[in-house]
Amino acid sequence: MDPIQRLEQMIAEVDQEIGKAASAPERFKSTKSVIIKSPDLPDNIPQLFSENGFTFEEGDEERVMKNVSSDGSVDRDGDIIHPDFWDLKDFKNNPLLLFQHDAGSPPVGGVLDVFAEANPDFEEAAKGLNFEEVEDLDDSHLAKRLSSFVTFAKTERGDEQFVLFKSGMMRAFSVRFRPSKAVELSKKQREALGMPKFGIFFKGQSLLELSTVTIPSNKNALVTAKQYQEQLHQFCLKQDDVLERLAKTLDEIKTVHEKQLQFDNMKAKLESFVEKAQGEPTKTQELYGSPVDADALSAFLSTAKSGVQQLQEG
Repeated sequence: MDPIQRLEQMIAEVDQEIGKAASAPERFKSTKSVIIKSPDLPDNIPQLFSENGFTFEEGDEERVMKNVSSDGSVDRDGDIIHPDFWDLKDFKNNPLLLFQHDAGSPPVGGVLDVFAEANPDFEEAAKGLNFEEVEDLDDSHLAKRLSSFVTFAKTERGDEQFVLFKSGMMRAFSVRFRPSKAVELSKKQREALGMPKFGIFFKGQSLLELSTVTIPSNKNALVTAKQYQEQLHQFCLKQDDVLERLAKTLDEIKTVHEKQLQFDNMKAKLESFVEKAQGEPTKTQELYGSPVDADALSAFLSTAKSGVQQLQEG
């Protein structure tokens, strides 16, 4: 593919993206951007949509985000929810994403997967806690966290939430659950855990729903920042590559243009020579020792053009 064709292909790709933006709701056109899928996101997003009964369309992977839904830290209510004891069965039968725990309004999205995973901030979370002199306690509640992959609905409220989260204006999530077991704690145990006297330590709970919220009870229940740092990094790398390829293409076009000018100049000189030679045979005979044969000149011009064409293509 020659450089001009490559440039035309790049322009066509840009036109396609502009077309997608033009078909979006008017109020969100200015928010159109490229999101590079983070390594934090799963490779089987279309399959997750299907497994949960959601319809997947091209581009829906751009609306998927990973978040920390809950962990074992002391929340703003003074409670601890142990991540090892979540019952997710009922929730996975109806995995909806709500806004501000409002079950009376349509959902703003869906939950593609919810799962317990190792807490990468475990050492920092456990720093300063000492359970050596406290019976029946350890730091296992900090070793894991409840995470999820969510997608936003293509509705007015779903689009609004997606734009707010993508821009960083919102970033928090919250769980609602039905407790099945709570642990009674002594004053000494509460102090070791960093809990106030009114908090509850849950060691058995069923997830009812997950919501996007403006202020979470759990300060750690946020969109994973690492995901968007990686997305920004990959986006910048992609733009650098595009700019480098574009600069190379423009250099090649410049070279082709210069060769075209050389070709046009040589062609004009050859045609001028033939025209003068044919129009002034006597003068040509004086200069070259013989009259100019028109057929010979035509053959010469054809050969010369072929040579110039090779110069152009080379």
